[in-house]
Amino acid sequence: MKTASSPSAEMVYGVIHKDITYPNFHSHRRTEIVLVTEGVLTMQINKDVYDIEPGYAVFIDAYDGHSFRTNESSTCAVIEFQPEFCKEIYAPFYNWISNHTLIDKLIKIPDEIFCCVTYLLPKCHGKRECYDANPSRTFALLAPLLYAIMSEGKFVSIQKQPRNSFIRTADYVLENYHKPLTRESVASHVGIRPQSLSRIFSKKLQMTFVEYVQYVRITQSLRKLEGGESVTEAAYSSGFESIRTYNRVFKSILGKTPSEYLKSL
Repeated sequence: MKTASSPSAEMVYGVIHKDITYPNFHSHRRTEIVLVTEGVLTMQINKDVYDIEPGYAVFIDAYDGHSFRTNESSTCAVIEFQPEFCKEIYAPFYNWISNHTLIDKLIKIPDEIFCCVTYLLPKCHGKRECYDANPSRTFALLAPLLYAIMSEGKFVSIQKQPRNSFIRTADYVLENYHKPLTRESVASHVGIRPQSLSRIFSKKLQMTFVEYVQYVRITQSLRKLEGGESVTEAAYSSGFESIRTYNRVFKSILGKTPSEYLKSL
């Protein structure tokens, strides 16, 4: 275990949410574990919807799309960290997930681990707590959770190192979403075959590479719209070549048009 001063150990944090609702589908590079302690929390992760009860957790890998919805009162803990940090906390999990993927994101956390972990969670709702200053506490929180996910989760084996290829590809798309992106050009940049890139996205996110690029562009355009850009500005600065395509993809992902979305802000 490295100390908190090492770069990869920075910004491991947890927060307790009461009745969280964040309907906008979003993703990020950080790995996220959501553990429900009270009530029932509904989450969509990629194309699957889960009703998470107390004692259960979901593992959200880097760039997994997800949203939160509370239909009844619930309390959950959200723990976030860089995916590479798994290697320092619990190397067997990091090695395992390099060539396995979860086919069911919902995992029952054994009672003894659930009790120990909840003791280490933040106590105040909505207050983000950083764990960097206490490496021992970070290890005590994450290692049992990663062990439980590895031992209790339903995995399927995949080709060697697709996770690293996926993260490199997703990183590249996020940095270049505003530019023309084809499956062939991105695969060449990452150093894999186009066919392999397609298989990775189909297996990892249950969507095609083209669908993923559209999703990233839409999520980035949301920030632009919220920042004051017009629909036309947001569309073209996010990499869309026409307003018609932007409107169609926007509605297919969010269920409303950009104009309807702006009126809801």
